[in-house]
Amino acid sequence: MNIRTLPLYVTARACPAIAMLTIAIVVERKFGSLVYGEFSTIFSLALSASALFFGWIVQAISRFSNGTDDLLRTSPQAFSVSWIISSVAVIVILPIASFFTQYWTLAPFVVTVICCQGLHLIAIAIHQARFKNAVYFSLEAFRSVCVCFCSIGGGMLLNKGLGGLVAGLTGGMLIDASFAVLSIKNYHLLDKSDLKKISGKIKEIFKYGWAISIWLSLSLAVPFIDRSVLRGIGDGVLMGRYAYEYDIVFRAFTFILLPVTISSQPAIFKAHAEENQGKVRALLRTAIFAQISLGIGFAIALYSLIFYLLPLKNIALNVDPAVFAALCFSALFWQMALVSHKLLECEKKILLMVKIFTVSYFFLGLFPAVLLFRCFGLPGFAAGSAIGGAGYCLIAFGFGKKIKYRIRGNFSGV
Repeated sequence: MNIRTLPLYVTARACPAIAMLTIAIVVERKFGSLVYGEFSTIFSLALSASALFFGWIVQAISRFSNGTDDLLRTSPQAFSVSWIISSVAVIVILPIASFFTQYWTLAPFVVTVICCQGLHLIAIAIHQARFKNAVYFSLEAFRSVCVCFCSIGGGMLLNKGLGGLVAGLTGGMLIDASFAVLSIKNYHLLDKSDLKKISGKIKEIFKYGWAISIWLSLSLAVPFIDRSVLRGIGDGVLMGRYAYEYDIVFRAFTFILLPVTISSQPAIFKAHAEENQGKVRALLRTAIFAQISLGIGFAIALYSLIFYLLPLKNIALNVDPAVFAALCFSALFWQMALVSHKLLECEKKILLMVKIFTVSYFFLGLFPAVLLFRCFGLPGFAAGSAIGGAGYCLIAFGFGKKIKYRIRGNFSGV
């Protein structure tokens, strides 16, 4: 990473974490755990759906924006038409699906949020592909500000409840999407072109990116599934309490640990492409060790802040120590998972990653979480999440080594 862009990078990574922490604390205090749990569930659903419907476009922009495959230069309309196709799918599918939930009246807002998030993801992917880091980081920070202020403002000014929060979120995403579109207007995504030529390109980029869309969607759907299950086996207030504590811990850990993944990924891919297996091993060891060290240190610091320092100022965040400890392990393992599957990612074994994720989350994580919840309450449910994350790390890393050994030769010593 260029040292000149480091301040922007830190700001861009800090803003989403700070924004969501602010929303969690303010909404939980002003509207209660139940309302926050419902809002965070809808927001998680929107993020997951945007990854499912638009993730394939984002991946294709990263892949087909350089060298001889520079579609961003030769056929940029393929990406805008792809967004239109996915948006139509969202508009058709989501309202129908919403009728089977209690949130069906909010479907128009959720559909708008999903499509706007898709535009945002496409815009930042384009800037990233063209190495316009300052614009990329600025858009990420701007979206966080819009989501935070508009969501809280909508909740305060409208109906002081879920409807106002979601309406505010929608307004914030519309503002962000407008700026995102303006930032990519020079790439001629809306120019007229031969539809036959574009249809062929769209098939090509869909074939490339659909599998990673599924993985991204599943990973982002975890909070939504967790909270839906908790509502079923407990109640709405209990679900809201867990959502509140989960978001505080996971957002904070993402801010601290995700930069390790992002900074190490290009180097790992480069070393893999150069057949430098020793360097790949060293980079993986360094990244995992860094995440473990940072995670343990940060957990201790965050524990001291929440349970010792803030109470001295009469500030209580209403966090249970046992749930906090279990969530720290869970957040650490699921962040380590993003490094643990890099060998599979290098070999483009995305469908295998999806299978491992499904087994780890549902069978090693969610099922034990439900059983542990019956015995220990919310701490047990959080512990189940940690077990699933640890299982994903071990299985993904084990399969990665095995595939690497079979394809490239001996890869022992990682």
